[in-house]
Amino acid sequence: MRFDLTDLRVFLHACEGGTMTQAASRSHLTLAAASARIRALEEGTGVLLLRRVARGVAATPAGQALARHARLVFQQLDVLQRDLAQDEGNAPGHVLLLGNSSALARPMAHVIGAPLLLHPDARVTVRESA
Repeated sequence: MRFDLTDLRVFLHACEGGTMTQAASRSHLTLAAASARIRALEEGTGVLLLRRVARGVAATPAGQALARHARLVFQQLDVLQRDLAQDEGNAPGHVLLLGNSSALARPMAHVIGAPLLLHPDARVTVRESA
């Protein structure tokens, strides 16, 4: 059985938002597209994952199990992404500013100071680029 990550994300949005409209909005899809993705997910698994109720949707027991596993999958993907981004310039919280000599000659403290106050763990590298 294969799972499409977009389908899983739409499914989680439906579970968390409680409506297909929320799932579509949070997934940046039309309502019809979000419904089709969840329908395909149900057909692929062969089980009903969401029960349609008067004011939205509710996960079935199988849907609750899928949601639990899908959350773990996305957590692991986040860890994988962080591990892969550990090389210089790709680490989370690292900003690389490239600019020509004219742009870099102007004081940049006022431009990057406020974001750094909000994110004190962030690292900023400034490099001159032609």
